[in-house]
Parts: sequence; structure tokens; C-alpha cells
Amino acid sequence: MLPQDQFQKNSLMSSRTIIIVDDDPLVHFTLKKQISYIASDKNITSYTNPILLITFLEINAINEALLPDIIILDINMPLMDGLEFLDRYKSIRDTLSKQPRIYVSSSTADRRELSNATKDPNVAGVLSKPINVEELKRIL
Repeated sequence: MLPQDQFQKNSLMSSRTIIIVDDDPLVHFTLKKQISYIASDKNITSYTNPILLITFLEINAINEALLPDIIILDINMPLMDGLEFLDRYKSIRDTLSKQPRIYVSSSTADRRELSNATKDPNVAGVLSKPINVEELKRIL
């Protein structure tokens, strides 16, 4: 491998894409600020509607450069909740050229809801709201 190829590979590896899926714009604002503080080289996109993210993933399934490395997914949302998203994600996962790590986030105290999310093999972990900087450092 030539030195410039190694540089390009390292640059691509350090610049990771993170997608925040939450119906609360304040969560988007806060997480974007926190992530930018921790790692300014991250691309951060957000969705208030998880259906739009499913559509984005389906359309860009073979375009690895556009697919996220990490998805932070709220469990409780009005149009499609996080568990419904995970069910839909299962049907497209194998078509994706890159599988993101999915972290579900919740402020719920409902242990059953969190248990269902953590049983899903596509979920890398659970983040309790409000998500603090230390938790973000750990997953980034």
C-alpha cells in the first residue's frame, strides 16, 4: 500500500457517520453539541421520523460511504417507535454494505421495554437519557 493510500484509509476510518433518531429536537441539538465536543471529525445527521431513516438506508444500501457507523435510536417515538424500527431494520440489514452499531436510548423506567431492545442482536447497547458525555465517549 502506498503512503497516500494509507493516509486516505486512515482519514476515512477516523471520519465516522453518526445518525441520531429522536422525535425531540432538543435531543438532536444536545447530542450534536456533545459529539462535536468529543470528536469534531464525526459527521452527524438526525431524523425525527425513523421511517425516513429506513427509506434512506434502503435507497443507499450499497453505498457504504453514505451509510452510518452508529445509530442512536430513541425507543419512544410517535410515528414508529424504536422497537418497530428494529423490526423493519431486520428485513433490510443483509442488503446493507455496512451494518451500523445501533444504540437505543430511553428515559423510560420500563424494564420490559429495555429488555426487549437489548435482546435484539442488532442492538449494541442502551443509553439512558439524558445521555452524558462519558457514555458518548465510550461508544465513539
